[in-house]
Amino acid sequence: MPIPSQVPLLEQIKRDLLARGIIPPNPADNRAPFEIVSRLAWALRGQGARLLRKGPAQNGYTIESGPHAGERYSHDAISFPDGWVDCLANAGPPANENRPVWGWTDAVRDPNTPTTAEPFDPDGTTAAAPAPAPLPAAPPTQADVAESEVVRALGQIATLLQEMRAAQDTDQALRQRILDTLEQLRRDVDNAGKTLAALAGGGQLGNVIDLFKR
Repeated sequence: MPIPSQVPLLEQIKRDLLARGIIPPNPADNRAPFEIVSRLAWALRGQGARLLRKGPAQNGYTIESGPHAGERYSHDAISFPDGWVDCLANAGPPANENRPVWGWTDAVRDPNTPTTAEPFDPDGTTAAAPAPAPLPAAPPTQADVAESEVVRALGQIATLLQEMRAAQDTDQALRQRILDTLEQLRRDVDNAGKTLAALAGGGQLGNVIDLFKR
């Protein structure tokens, strides 16, 4: 049974391709009409639409890139199990009018014949462009090297200051412990007897304490 006219769908596909810049307003080869009929075949795949294969000497379009690169198909017609249809008038050079039409021809054929092929999504076969290679890192300048040295030196100075502060804190704590011990000794001496008390009173032990207080 013939497929009803799909001229409105063809016109819609053509307008969309022109709006997206996929085909130019004035094409110069068979690529533009193939972009139209391949999308029609994909849209009608549920009704048995198939692409028509073409040989190298036959008029058609050879896909230039992507997973179907090198495959050659009709640029103006598609096939169905019970016929084929000419979809575009004056397709390709020299006129390249690519005007949507619906020229149905009855021709029952085996859908598995090698002269036809399953349609594919033309908008899903374009591989994403590879990410640009990163630019090589610029060699460090003298200013960069000098800045790095300054940062490294400041880090070392900060570490040394922390160590010095810790040493001072430790030394002060030690001095305080010695003073506390000596004060306790002096109190003990006062209670130990006249001899040790005389020593303390004579200033000998006091002089030692005074030394640590400096």
